[in-house]
Amino acid sequence: MFNFILKSKASLAVIGLAIAIASSATAAEVQFTGFTQGRFNANAFANTDSLFNLVYTSSTFDNTTVGGQLDLGGNPTPGTDFNNLGSFTLGAQDQNYNGNTFELMVTFTAPATIVGGTSTIFTDLLIGSVLNGVGGVFIDFDNTVQT
Repeated sequence: MFNFILKSKASLAVIGLAIAIASSATAAEVQFTGFTQGRFNANAFANTDSLFNLVYTSSTFDNTTVGGQLDLGGNPTPGTDFNNLGSFTLGAQDQNYNGNTFELMVTFTAPATIVGGTSTIFTDLLIGSVLNGVGGVFIDFDNTVQT
């Protein structure tokens, strides 16, 4: 079991987890692969989910650590997202998003083994709220410790 703190951006949480896993697994660089899925208001996790005019599209990632750090900096491209944690698109219609929620599930499918016999699939839920922002929607992920 890994303890880590979620930062204001979901990608920082994945990078932090990757650093912890990579440093405990081996001194060599480590390849990580996986995918994300999301959901609004506790719907079933899916590759695409929507709330009114806000649409989340999932992503896959396949990257190797450099100096013990995993970077996921792929540009958001709905439908073909790669090496990021997914993307959001927002339609032009007015809508109040206050009080709704969004959850992001990150599933690691590799490395195949990690020293200590830890499972090969790591799943973390990043729970946030969808709130009105200036001229758009603000998604603020919870920053409390996750285990």
